[in-house]
Amino acid sequence: MPCEPSGYVWYALVYCGTTDPMSGVGHAESVVMALMTKRLNKGHELYTDNYYTSIHLANNLLESKTKLYGILRSNKKYLPKGVVNTKLERGETIAY
Repeated sequence: MPCEPSGYVWYALVYCGTTDPMSGVGHAESVVMALMTKRLNKGHELYTDNYYTSIHLANNLLESKTKLYGILRSNKKYLPKGVVNTKLERGETIAY
């Protein structure tokens, strides 16, 4: 949920199961883009957990002048081989 540093929530979506129009393939990205609609193109940064983070989402947000920071699952589709094959020590990061 997008929120203020104080914790005040700006927007929230309630998931209503498989009948929800946002369910299915691309569900996570649809949710993020819907929640961020009013915040795009303003230079904001978004931090996500590994369920929501994807290269496709990152590219879509970058096109909307929004940076994405998050943890990637190594088994996500369309990850660059350079990212997947890089061996990191604990505490190290890689940027794409």
